Amino acid sequence: MPPQALLGDPGLDPELHVREDGRTPLHFLCEAGCASSSSCARALLSSVFAGCVNAQDNRGFAALHLACEFGHVEVVDLLLSVEGCCATLRTLENATPLSYAAQCNHPSLVSRLLLLPDVDEACDVPNTKNASACFIACELGHAHVVRALSVAAHAIDVNAFCGRASGMAPLHIACAKGHAPAVDALLSSFPQLDVDAPSLCGRPPLMYAVTGVRLAALGHADHKLVRRLLEAGADVMVRGPEGKTALEMARDRGVELCECLMLVFSSSTDY
Repeated sequence: MPPQALLGDPGLDPELHVREDGRTPLHFLCEAGCASSSSCARALLSSVFAGCVNAQDNRGFAALHLACEFGHVEVVDLLLSVEGCCATLRTLENATPLSYAAQCNHPSLVSRLLLLPDVDEACDVPNTKNASACFIACELGHAHVVRALSVAAHAIDVNAFCGRASGMAPLHIACAKGHAPAVDALLSSFPQLDVDAPSLCGRPPLMYAVTGVRLAALGHADHKLVRRLLEAGADVMVRGPEGKTALEMARDRGVELCECLMLVFSSSTDY
């Protein structure tokens, strides 16, 4: 049934579970982004629908999760204006509306949510994969989201490991994926960032920049990414678990431009 048709039924029970998955009419309205319709907007703000503003379906999704996932800014504003709307509800995967705004690359929504004290204070809580909103944004290369999250830098442990097998922090994953804009956003927005911090397996970010998936995909490392790390003070002589430095690994792989950059930026001459 179209969302507008749901509103046309005067006998509609807003807490009615439309399907066995636990979704209410409000879930459908927010997923469809119906704030552009004045009748939908009134319904979202009505005391009738306000009673189920925090209703969660079988996956733990509330209306706010869906509005954030699909980037419906007006709907998010309407929902947040409803008294009692909880902006920190968690799905079964422990994901918040902020997590979905970050994952789906909606920086304006991230900024809007971080204006709320309860969201700001809990913005670094990870999902069931132990990935925070900042880590997700870096993994996907959403640089504008990373910058938006920086307003809550005081509440984000940007050097914390993700709990996956890789054991990476946001900077490691952004380097491994070759997301130079996300790396730049981290370096310029999070003063507490440790540019030489090793991952759980002992590799610093510079090594991921030299040997990451970008290298495998393009046949060469992203020298701009390497240069940005060096400009931020990355130490080319930090050794990884194989006992080699990033400089030595670049040399072994024939990544000549990156090797030259590291030689220029290094203060050591013991090669």
